[in-house]
Amino acid sequence: MSHPNPLFSDHAFSLTDPDDNRLVFGRSSGISNSSGCRPATTPRRATMRWLRCSIFPGQLGFTVTDRVEDETGDLRACFFNSDGEHHSFAFFKANEKRLDHHAYEAGEWSLIRMGRSPGRSGCQNLWGPGRHGPGNNLFFMINDPDGNWVEISAELEQLTSEPRCVSGHTVKRH
Repeated sequence: MSHPNPLFSDHAFSLTDPDDNRLVFGRSSGISNSSGCRPATTPRRATMRWLRCSIFPGQLGFTVTDRVEDETGDLRACFFNSDGEHHSFAFFKANEKRLDHHAYEAGEWSLIRMGRSPGRSGCQNLWGPGRHGPGNNLFFMINDPDGNWVEISAELEQLTSEPRCVSGHTVKRH
């Protein structure tokens, strides 16, 4: 297979899921931002989330950490991780296939509060600040100049094995 994406190191690989989404896994190759703009804080970790619930097989070593079901028991979201943090990515049930948002961890709440004025950079605040149920992280969402949703979060939950109920939805820990 040819290299999947120039933004990732040579060890990156990609696969296609059952919904024909191409998923690329890898670390940054260190390519600089061509605009010359640098973020005030470099995100410690990036996660991608896709709408459209698919049960991602554990063949790559990811673990299902939470499943969110509605009142009827219908699966609405499934969270996956590869380390001790709550999730690396998630799939959500939806009527269409599309990228929902990118998420970047700021590390601590004070950094989120400092960055909560994205309007000066042309980004519109869409949601937050708030606290997510699954993951229990603090967050706010902006719409970047290209129209993508971007989540800035902090204090992502470290895992335990206890199931929880969040806002009327059963969150089952695996």
